[in-house]
Amino acid sequence: MDKKKCLHCCEEKTVDDFYKGSRRCKNCFRIKRKKEYDPEKQAIKLKKYIEKDPEKYRELKKTYTKKYELKNLEKIREKGRLYQKKLREQKTYPVDYKKISESLRKYRLKYPERRIARYKFTSLMNRKLLDKPKFCEDCKEEKKLEGHHEDYSKPFDILWLCKQCHCKYDNRRRLVEIGKNN
Repeated sequence: MDKKKCLHCCEEKTVDDFYKGSRRCKNCFRIKRKKEYDPEKQAIKLKKYIEKDPEKYRELKKTYTKKYELKNLEKIREKGRLYQKKLREQKTYPVDYKKISESLRKYRLKYPERRIARYKFTSLMNRKLLDKPKFCEDCKEEKKLEGHHEDYSKPFDILWLCKQCHCKYDNRRRLVEIGKNN
């Protein structure tokens, strides 16, 4: 077998230990690359590349992702199976999906106006015809917001509330409903 001397470590190695056309062995080449690699410089290069042509970057990323998924399909599926198995094992109580779907059906039959109002509301949100504000209409704080219907017959009359304020409004409504029933 042919031997070659590395210019960096001065050891004599087989030709297989060198990259084609290189005078430095693979091991020395890797060591040099590790020393030269700077993650901050790489991040700056990537940012400049993305800013230069973001559409091209998106397309490259899509094609890379597709190639990776095709190449590693079994690995990805196995990860998914393991994740689902882990989720199933974490649950301490059995989930009765028939019972859940039955209770949802009963709720929908009991409050059809709520379902219709929510459907109209979500369809507007999905088509981006409704803009979600950044601040809660009750406490005026910038938080994750939820839509609240005071009156389900007016599906587009929505109060944007944070989780805490939404709970307060719902509790007030329940107290009023209890007061009406008594």
